[in-house]
Amino acid sequence: MDIDNDCFEHWARFRQTRFWHVERGGLLFSPTVGSIDGHIDIVSTTGPTKGDRAGRTWLKFNHAQVRRDIDLKFEQGQHFVGYWHTHPERRPVPSSSDRYALTENLAAGGISLHRMIAVIVGNGTIEVSTRVFVVDGHTLQRLPPVS
Repeated sequence: MDIDNDCFEHWARFRQTRFWHVERGGLLFSPTVGSIDGHIDIVSTTGPTKGDRAGRTWLKFNHAQVRRDIDLKFEQGQHFVGYWHTHPERRPVPSSSDRYALTENLAAGGISLHRMIAVIVGNGTIEVSTRVFVVDGHTLQRLPPVS
């Protein structure tokens, strides 16, 4: 997996480095939905958006804007491949709410993906605190660190 440096820079701006910072998040896009060998390139990201609702440890996306972003990026030749969001911890792990939301979102069938990518951005340096997962069925598998 390759992630464009602009994505890391975007995520770094929204890290929860203060106790009053709330979760932020958005979408991940790639020029393809993956190759035969499983390789995927994340080339752009969106969010946060107006209408998202959030607290220190929770986030509800503005679904109307999510749909618009997916449609716009598709017109630009990019495919929705997953989500990113922040956590108020240095080495983030998916919460039970994250696991439920990601696996249920995939299983609901409104997304034409068999698996997707989930990025969780912690509050440490972006190199140390970014975690990438593959959501497949009802499991989340952490991928090796990316840079």
